[in-house]
Amino acid sequence: MSFAMLHRNHQRILEALSSAARILGMKEHLTIVGGMGRYLAGLVQHVGDIDVSIKTPLCERYWEFLEILSLHGVVSVFDVLERPQFPWNPCRQRIAHAKALTIDCSANVLMGVGMKHANLDIVFTAADCDAIPHSSCWVRDLDPKELFSLDDATRAKRLACEHDIFMNEVRSAEKDLTNRKLDDKSGLYIAW
Repeated sequence: MSFAMLHRNHQRILEALSSAARILGMKEHLTIVGGMGRYLAGLVQHVGDIDVSIKTPLCERYWEFLEILSLHGVVSVFDVLERPQFPWNPCRQRIAHAKALTIDCSANVLMGVGMKHANLDIVFTAADCDAIPHSSCWVRDLDPKELFSLDDATRAKRLACEHDIFMNEVRSAEKDLTNRKLDDKSGLYIAW
């Protein structure tokens, strides 16, 4: 399928991914999967979100990866407890994780009212997640006001429980990559 036929937000996200993979020397450890992988393989004509699977070497450099993406305008949807060193401007003031990203915070907010927009979802195995610095603080979704109103012991217990829920979701989404190949148009690996 034609790269030019993609929505401009899809193109911008793919350009950001290509740049990050090239700068970090991590092209081998990043694979476009899901609908975009099938689209680039010529198997479907429409695509929603962009899903990218990353492996341990890129997980170890996750915050460098996100910093490069942020320089291209791709930012985290959610806030995190342990913020990175670079300017951090999540779309929502909810505490969660840094694996759901977007190029348009305004459009992302409209998802709650049924409007869909291209997002970037980063997927990895539970073992690879452990390689991401500070991911032990990632949770599914918490209200920061509620969280910080708790005493220290209760907050720690709640965070541990919510992190377990998050990790169970990561485990349940794990998939083996099949049909992996280098895509000439994007310069990235794809799988479907």
